[in-house]
Amino acid sequence: MRPRRLLIVLLVSLAALLAAGLAVASADESIEPTETVAPSIVILRPGENLVGWLGEALPVDRLMRRFPAIESVSAWEPLSGKFYEPASLVAGQGYVVTLSGDKSVQWRRPMTPVKGKVTLQRGRNLVTWLGPDGWTIDRVVLGIGRALIHAEYGSTTYESNPKQNQDSMPLVGRGDPMWIKVSRTVNWLQPTGLQPDLEFPGGVTSDMETEVRRDLREVIEFFSREFGVEADFSEVTVYVAKDVESYIQHAGLDDVSANGVRDIWYGAGAWAWGGVGTVNKQESWQRKDWWDDVYGEYSLGRSVLAHEYFHLIQHQLGGTTDTVSWMVEGNANWAQYVFLQHDQGLPRDTWISSPNFISELFDAPPLDHVERDVEAWHYRLGEVATRQLVSLSALDSPMEFWRTLLPVPLGPYGRWIPAPNWQDAFAHAFGQDVETFYAEFAEWRADAEESGATAHLLGPDGEPLSGFTVFATFTVRGDDRNWRHNTVTASGGRFRIPVREDGLSYVLGVDLGGCQLYQANEGVASYSGAHWFDVADGMPENVEIRLAADSCVWQIRGMLTDAQGNGISNQRIYAGTNNGGGTDTQTGGDGAFSITVPAAGLYRLQTSIEGCTIYYREGEPPGSRQEATEFDIQDADVTGLRFQLTEGLCSTRITGRLLHADGAGIAEVWVYARGENSSNANGRTESDGSFSIIVPNADVYRLNTSIEGCSVYFRRGGAVTSRDRATRITIDDRDVAGVRFQLREGQCSTKISGRLLDAAGQAIADTRVYAQPENGGSASALTDSEGTFAITVPGVGQYRVSAWVDGCRVHYRRSGITANWNQATQIRVSDSDVTGIRIQLTEGMCEHRISGRLFNADGTPRSGQWVSASGNAGNGGGSTAADGSFSFAVPSNGSYRLSTWIDGCNIYRGSRGPTTDWHSASQVRVSNADVTGIEFGLPEDPGSFCN
Repeated sequence: MRPRRLLIVLLVSLAALLAAGLAVASADESIEPTETVAPSIVILRPGENLVGWLGEALPVDRLMRRFPAIESVSAWEPLSGKFYEPASLVAGQGYVVTLSGDKSVQWRRPMTPVKGKVTLQRGRNLVTWLGPDGWTIDRVVLGIGRALIHAEYGSTTYESNPKQNQDSMPLVGRGDPMWIKVSRTVNWLQPTGLQPDLEFPGGVTSDMETEVRRDLREVIEFFSREFGVEADFSEVTVYVAKDVESYIQHAGLDDVSANGVRDIWYGAGAWAWGGVGTVNKQESWQRKDWWDDVYGEYSLGRSVLAHEYFHLIQHQLGGTTDTVSWMVEGNANWAQYVFLQHDQGLPRDTWISSPNFISELFDAPPLDHVERDVEAWHYRLGEVATRQLVSLSALDSPMEFWRTLLPVPLGPYGRWIPAPNWQDAFAHAFGQDVETFYAEFAEWRADAEESGATAHLLGPDGEPLSGFTVFATFTVRGDDRNWRHNTVTASGGRFRIPVREDGLSYVLGVDLGGCQLYQANEGVASYSGAHWFDVADGMPENVEIRLAADSCVWQIRGMLTDAQGNGISNQRIYAGTNNGGGTDTQTGGDGAFSITVPAAGLYRLQTSIEGCTIYYREGEPPGSRQEATEFDIQDADVTGLRFQLTEGLCSTRITGRLLHADGAGIAEVWVYARGENSSNANGRTESDGSFSIIVPNADVYRLNTSIEGCSVYFRRGGAVTSRDRATRITIDDRDVAGVRFQLREGQCSTKISGRLLDAAGQAIADTRVYAQPENGGSASALTDSEGTFAITVPGVGQYRVSAWVDGCRVHYRRSGITANWNQATQIRVSDSDVTGIRIQLTEGMCEHRISGRLFNADGTPRSGQWVSASGNAGNGGGSTAADGSFSFAVPSNGSYRLSTWIDGCNIYRGSRGPTTDWHSASQVRVSNADVTGIEFGLPEDPGSFCN
């Protein structure tokens, strides 16, 4: 029976999600809607009522038995354009309920959606909004895409043409019915806010589970908010497995399926199948140092979730992902990139910008060759192509492509289902045919490659190395943001340096299988010794990364165990050098580890337990860095180590709050606990300034923090700038709680700012400038691309400002610049900023260098050691590289003595060998030329030598 009239009676909003069920009011009672009526309450008035349904299917005959006054329930068939009588009420559909008599009925319906996908057929559809309460009508229909003709909600008709939209959009409530007219069949993935089943085969720590659940929720919310699309989770399971065997056992796979899963597991970071599930690895949530360059505070796992989640969306929008490969994986990579941009706080307009790193894909095949899988190029080349497509069309174009791939029913009652044509869907979504795009993309790619520069990876013998992962890490000067882009060397060892915009610096590195090295001025080095390129200087030509014979050859192998001797799995072990270089690995299931070190040299082993850092000591319990065993790795592996923790290690905490002078918490700042016996630990403050630091063992600790480069120490009742005046916190076997680390008025609130320039007046970028007060303490800042610095100082007082320019120490002087500390101008800081400081080198200053090699008594190189040059002309210094080499600028002509600080004393280079006597040190004379070839030998036992 066709209804005589329609009355929208459900215009209430959802305040809470109520349990499913029916609550019947007497048909004889008159129910008047009021503001206190719950959103789950439907008021059926005599006549026709338009009603939405969200919950489990409800048989209509059951409903009519419970409500005898209901005369009929009708649903709309879009293809036939007629009403019919449904057998059940199903989620997502709207209905006309006709009530006889002259009394209203109160009807409680479920308000928790059980699904999210609603299929809209060509023409008018009577459906239910399953999404959040209070969304404006334009946001509600966002997920329908370009198929929308109009939406009718109450008295409002929302047109797809933005020019016809009303200034004031009505708010739609969850469960509200509406008429939607579309031009073709489309799957509408409504944002219900539901979460998929999340399972952890093999178990998971509570911290990781919390992190994974947060990441999954925020990925879902992002695509819901930005694109109006949310995967239907009614049949979706997300697995985050500890290892492949745990997943196989959990899923109950047979041998054939298990072998297939093993192949996928070791060849992919994660995977999705159909539109119903994804498998992820827990190890993706274990952080590595280089991940911070790309993923910031988040893990790789969070980013991979976005990629696999988009695969679910692709399949549910289009009904299949068995189509052109570079669109399947390239679109998912693009979605991962967009989410990463969001995480980094970049504005929305940057998500749609054209990519400018195509030159990474130097050896990639033409785009039309990767319509099916080609050596993973369909991932990376597909992402670049997708970003280019988006920049030429619109941000939602990839979504539209997958919507359009959904087969459109044809023929009588829509019973004819043709196979979708991806080329037609492409033209519809992106506004051009695919052949035209292929041609334009090839042309654009050729232009982009010409603006890049060719580089090569070479072995120790000078022969090119192909098939290795090389990368460029870009950094915005004066900013924490950075990007890392990987590629693989082609034949001849070639790869392309990406083209990035001005204002960036970058380093080039190679990954030799978990062991990373960086291009340096001489060969390769750890990250701290890497050569930095500046985009503003132009793209260099024929850059070489030439590996040394000992590059990533030697290993440190052993086992990490608890106090009882049981292996500790999934724990990071780090092998570090004195100059901050090194590499790390993760222990296996039995606690075993194997670390390939970047180059020969001295290494210490460490691990960190929630910020509590401990070092390996041979034959002794773990201890501090100063107590750690140093491994001098030159020509053999170190094996058989047993890194065993002890009872009580890293079990005691210092907790408290870090506060501004006004009592407000200081968030996202590291607080350090430094022990008198060299025990160190740290913890990061929460949003309210609270911190919790696990300390390694019993010791006397002092707390300090650095706020924008301004360093202060905890003193009971406040903060001080001097370590000597800091409160000493004694830790035995009990926690210390309630520490109130509060800045005093004026501390870390005033700045000294200015510019650092060379003799020609050009900016000196990426150089640290220091402000040192008379009464102790320190503060510093990095110069930006204009040479500008702004140093936040601890408080009122006199400061000297200095900088290390390529290892050359210079000081600010009001009349210019000086290399003499005593001649530096003392800058008075009161309660206001000091601006306009100009530190400019004079002609010939910091122009000449002292270079040489520092080596042990047996002739092996001493890496990671600071070598100082001091003399009547000033000071210079630099850290030794893996081969013991050093090179730094000195202020001017003059005589310099070379020294290095080891085991508590200065060891000088003497004419007859090392000495601790300044008067016996030999002098290096600099006279209008560099001094090279310096040989600086150390004594056999520096500790005994100093004593």
